[in-house]
This record gives sequence, C-alpha cells and structure tokens, in this order.
Amino acid sequence: MPTLVAGACKAPARRRAQGFTLIELLVVLVILGVVLALARVNLMPDARQELQREAAQLALLLELAGDTASTRAGVIGCVLSPRGYRFEQQNAQGDWVALSAELRPRQLPDAVSLGGLQVRQQARPLGERLLLTPSGLAASFTVSMQSGPYRVRLEADVLGHVRVVDERVAG
Repeated sequence: MPTLVAGACKAPARRRAQGFTLIELLVVLVILGVVLALARVNLMPDARQELQREAAQLALLLELAGDTASTRAGVIGCVLSPRGYRFEQQNAQGDWVALSAELRPRQLPDAVSLGGLQVRQQARPLGERLLLTPSGLAASFTVSMQSGPYRVRLEADVLGHVRVVDERVAG
C-alpha cells in the first residue's frame, strides 16, 4: 500500500531573486505619502484652527479672571494688545502688577492678532484696561481677533460669560 510522505507531491520551489518588485516599492511609496500628508495636516494647523484655539483660550481665561476677581475680592484688569494680553491686579500700593500661573501674560502666535475692543458698545483702544470686578457683574464687552481672512468675536455678557462667535468673511 502506498504511503504519502509530507511534501513528496509538491513541485520543486522556485528560488526567488533577491530584491523588491516594482509593486512592492510602489505600495511603500504610497504608504509613505499618506503618512507624510497626515503628519503635515496635524503638525501645521490652518489659520482658522489656530484662531479658534486662541479665541477659545482667551474666552476661558477671561471667565477665569472674572471668577478669580470674585473669589479674591479684588478687581482684575485685562490689558489687550495686538500681539498678546496680560491680566493684572492692584497691589497694596495701588500699582497694577501682572498675575502669574494660569493668568500669566501671553503672546499670540504670529498669524493671530487682536483687532479691537468694545465696552458697552463703545469702541475702546487696545491697551486700555478691561476691568473684571469682584461683584461678578461686569460691563459687557466684545473683543475681535483675526488670522488672515478669518475673524472671530469674543462676546461677554454682564454675568461674565464669554462666547466665541465666528464672523463669516466674504471672499
């Protein structure tokens, strides 16, 4: 009776030449291209994303400053400039000094700038101190920010709630 030996019926294997086929090289290049494109998208945020991130951060810091004014029972000022902002509080001598920690002075990224300030619907120059009082009630204000063709407004109500509003720009 015949017996089967493992591998006895197989045809002799061809020896593969050293190296990669053209298909294998093309697949690797396509994979590398996709990975590099994704890395560029994640590492280089566009102007709108950067503006939205900076506006959201400033909105949160303005609300934090208002809450801090309430808990410390002291007025906190926010000074806005085209390239950044800082939060200040008066010391015992009545001088305004910059706060630290979460409310430390901040510079905006190169593409982002502060454009204007309105307090109680009256235009104010940048550099003027925006006051956040311990009563929890503040003057309503609007701060505009821009990055390239994109613009947003930070709108604060009298209770100190700040929201970011995207302004649609034609073009």
